Amino acid sequence: MAARRSSFVSNLLRRRYWALALALTLAVWLGVALAMRPLREEGGGYERNPYGLTTSLENRGLKEPITIIEIDERAIRASNVRLQKWPRDWYARLIDRAREGGAKVVGLDVYLSEEGGTSVEDKAADQTLADAIYNTDNVVLAQKLEAGGIPAIIPLPEFSDGATAVGFVDLPHDSDSFVRTTQLVLGTQKEGEQAQFSFAAALAQLYSGDELKADTDYSFKFGDRMLPLRTDETMQLDFRG
Repeated sequence: MAARRSSFVSNLLRRRYWALALALTLAVWLGVALAMRPLREEGGGYERNPYGLTTSLENRGLKEPITIIEIDERAIRASNVRLQKWPRDWYARLIDRAREGGAKVVGLDVYLSEEGGTSVEDKAADQTLADAIYNTDNVVLAQKLEAGGIPAIIPLPEFSDGATAVGFVDLPHDSDSFVRTTQLVLGTQKEGEQAQFSFAAALAQLYSGDELKADTDYSFKFGDRMLPLRTDETMQLDFRG
């Protein structure tokens, strides 16, 4: 009788321990999830705390500090100018400030395949942007590759001639039309083709000084890092949804 009672108490305590461990795990998970919840600013954006209360820890943990200057809906409304008609010298001002602030590499994710306009002011703004690109080391411009009968979108020579690199911004889609991967390189030297790097790959190489090289059929070598690829030769995005 005593042995049966002892066994019953032992099983009860074991269940309580498991329940307590599960409750603590859920509490910790919930606490971390709440701490990482983005905090909205008064203006509606998430500029200062995109990772909630853990933003400062996230920033300190990054080895490569990245600043994204985004032209959002609020900026467009405040300018009273449609994004398609933004004067090119506004972009030049951003590039100049990035250079003066010590940016090691600058990426301009804007198509510059056409002139900004036909007026004297528009042409002057285009020249100001071309000068800013030329005067700044390690500027990467964006292009879109030809695909599905749609012609490529490439920057005009007046802009690309002063840039260090031009990278493609095309993203592959999975069968359900979602983007979960990125293409780093198109074409390789072993195939006798000139390799074309993605916008992100070009930025990373210029920033680090390391070269992105094919390691195996399903991996790239980037400095001391090995970047695994999927069987479709794309890299899975480590995206926090």
